[in-house]
Amino acid sequence: KKNLFLAAQGILIKTVYWIERKINKKHFIDKYASNAYYNALKKIDAQKYDLIVPVSGRYYHTAAVLKFCKETKTKYIFYQVDPCGTNHGFGISSKQRRVQFEKDLYENASAVITTPIILKEQIDNEFAYEDDNIMGMEFPLISRPDIDINKEKNKAPVCMFIGSIYGGIRNPEYTIRLFKPLIERKEIEFHFVGVKKEELSEEFKELDLHCHGFVKLSVAMELMKKADILVNIGNAVMNQVPSKIFDYISNGKPIVNICKSKECPTLPYLKKYPLALNLFEDESLFDSQMDELRCFVKEKYGEKITFTEVEKIYEECTPKYCAKKMNDIFKKSLYV
Repeated sequence: KKNLFLAAQGILIKTVYWIERKINKKHFIDKYASNAYYNALKKIDAQKYDLIVPVSGRYYHTAAVLKFCKETKTKYIFYQVDPCGTNHGFGISSKQRRVQFEKDLYENASAVITTPIILKEQIDNEFAYEDDNIMGMEFPLISRPDIDINKEKNKAPVCMFIGSIYGGIRNPEYTIRLFKPLIERKEIEFHFVGVKKEELSEEFKELDLHCHGFVKLSVAMELMKKADILVNIGNAVMNQVPSKIFDYISNGKPIVNICKSKECPTLPYLKKYPLALNLFEDESLFDSQMDELRCFVKEKYGEKITFTEVEKIYEECTPKYCAKKMNDIFKKSLYV
């Protein structure tokens, strides 16, 4: 708003890049954003640092670090939280280029920190091998939550899903059908945070669902305090763990986890959670699952496990544990 010329220039660049991506489907990195990061690294003389650590979910800044570090012989540690070559969020046309780019990142890094799921996938594909410089590390997201809001036990339990829905990747229809009898009988309230009512199928729009739409993270965390039972709707992607399950676990409340597959990446975490009900999208089990769900809501409403217990079960997912692992690999990289 303060500089209309720069704003117009930015819009033009984005438009040109959008057209370029439509024409050439192999592009997967925003080269304009990547160039901005590269120029910023040069501007701050980033080669004076011992290590550069790009955290890679999206890869435009990682591409900038790779280019910069190759040129200046600066060490970098590749911290990979989302896959690249096998990422379903990118188009299939760019897959070969993404695989090659990922190999280049691994080969030039002083060390690689990735998730256990991605590490296993890379080893299975003979892409990477287990050694001291490639480390699988859990997400450091188990942390003490704020104090909950006190609620009268005689009110209807609030069941809440927090996140987005995507056609073909995360579909809420099976979950809504499971909860529908409880909603219709007013035995529960069901809240969607991050979802608008217009996004739901016509058959569910008349159902008494509380849809809050997209909200800020701080608002979502406040709404989570009001929930009695947290709901996770699993997606079709098997090599990425939805980070919200760690927020759910940290809260110590009952969790209903609806999985699309027996290979759902949430299962290793929620199978050991004392207050979890893991169900699968399977029409042959639908009626029995409705009964399981109703019993779970009735029996677990109001229950909670302490954060001390959570911390003990999920020690490897705590910031303290992960910081020590990172510190060890940073020190080792400096003396290689």
